[in-house]
Amino acid sequence: MRKQVLGGLPATAPTAAADNVSVDFRMFYSSLAPYGQWVNRISFGWVWVPYDVPVSWRPYTHGHWVYTDEFGWYWVSDWPWGWAPFHYGRWVYDDEYGWVWVPDTVWGPAWVDWRYGDGWIGWAPLPPIAVWHTGIGFSITIVEIERHIRPTSWVFCHERNFGHEHINRYVELPARSVTIIQRT
Repeated sequence: MRKQVLGGLPATAPTAAADNVSVDFRMFYSSLAPYGQWVNRISFGWVWVPYDVPVSWRPYTHGHWVYTDEFGWYWVSDWPWGWAPFHYGRWVYDDEYGWVWVPDTVWGPAWVDWRYGDGWIGWAPLPPIAVWHTGIGFSITIVEIERHIRPTSWVFCHERNFGHEHINRYVELPARSVTIIQRT
């Protein structure tokens, strides 16, 4: 269910807006190396694993959302390395390493799927198979995307807390997402 207004701002998520800015993967490797390790995974190639994140950490939880006229909801990360993994590439949960970032060169305001309803707002990192093509859109449907998002990957907070700067203080535990997802 979609709401028309959230905290005085439109609540609908726009189609992902992507710049045609070209970036070099080497920039990611060198810039992110002090903050995590690069590991080679059979499914995705070289991925980045952040250091020093809390045990129950999920992407898009340490920071806040800002609404922009140009891009819609834009993620502002509290992490010093957040400029890259939340605006380029996709996050995926790896059974051995936990959350890993799969780099890509297409920029977006945030690469997430959204859910709304019953007083809740939720977002989950889009999987690496969700590829954006400028002028075309995503290469797969939202139904296909949601099949690749684990229920515990969803981050939910009460609608009244969505605008807080440190949203990690207001998000529900991953185990609660399994229940809340049914209400959105």
